[in-house]
Amino acid sequence: VGAAAKVAARGGRRKGSTATASSAKATSKTTRQPSKANAPDKTDIYNGITHWLVKSEPSYSMDDLQKEKGQTCFWDGVRNFECRNTMRDRMKKGHTILFYRSVVEPAAVGVCEVVKEGYPDFTAWDPKSEHPDSSSTKENPKWFMVDFKLKGWLNEEVSKFNSCLPARNVCSL
Repeated sequence: VGAAAKVAARGGRRKGSTATASSAKATSKTTRQPSKANAPDKTDIYNGITHWLVKSEPSYSMDDLQKEKGQTCFWDGVRNFECRNTMRDRMKKGHTILFYRSVVEPAAVGVCEVVKEGYPDFTAWDPKSEHPDSSSTKENPKWFMVDFKLKGWLNEEVSKFNSCLPARNVCSL
């Protein structure tokens, strides 16, 4: 939900504003109490996350991304429901992505930025693609992808991540 929609949902007030009591007898301003609709979802572990990790397969590397037109690619072929939901619902334009090279010398090697939010993965509809899914259609897409742009290479590869991070925060996309 965009900022304008959030403001509209709160009756047009900006975050942190005060509401005037509606009774003619009340002359003091009262601080607006957050409603349940505006309260953060404490069960959503992704609430507020703006940095993501995408795991590449050996068939596509940062070198390949660097050669793409505008150093931008669409991240297709994700066939995991949790990761699909993350790309469709949570990855937003401007969010940061760590590009993780898997299999051969696994490590985070670069930084990218989401430039197009989740949209249907059209490769699922192509029976000749590397990852077709006949149950996904244009009318009822099952899989989604995002576009991201290379921002730069890390000065030093990061090969080990803090093991205390919840595994669900690092979704293999």
